Amino acid sequence: MWLRGQRIPLTSVREFVYDEEKARVSHTDLYPGLMIEDYHSALAMGLLVADCEYRICRARDGSGECIVWFLDHSSRSWARVDCIPGDETFEVNQLGPRQLWDELAAAYTWWVQAGSPTAERWRFTVTPDGQQAGLHDTQLQTGAPHWLGATL
Repeated sequence: MWLRGQRIPLTSVREFVYDEEKARVSHTDLYPGLMIEDYHSALAMGLLVADCEYRICRARDGSGECIVWFLDHSSRSWARVDCIPGDETFEVNQLGPRQLWDELAAAYTWWVQAGSPTAERWRFTVTPDGQQAGLHDTQLQTGAPHWLGATL
């Protein structure tokens, strides 16, 4: 659990997002809900894409449309994915030094290719030199732990 001083400040998306007209526009067939609605994928996204938070802004008209925002307060980077039920592709807008959507899509792809590991497969190591998170795969024939992941 983060200390209060470590938490990302709760701000409205409009207070944070800037220069929307300058954003890089692309399209994706990856629905952002796949990343954030499942506990295990959300855990992986949180570990693999540091300093990124998300906000969901749902339409009030009952249409099911929503906008998912991804924000990094440190770099002032943001990404927006417009989700319309029934669509097979979604518009992505992103701006800032980090291309957050690209990072998230790559992390999600890695997670799926790693077998969509559940929370109990993650192992954390904390030393005076830093922290590491990785997957401990006990399925290896050698019996030795196998670590995948990155330094936090």
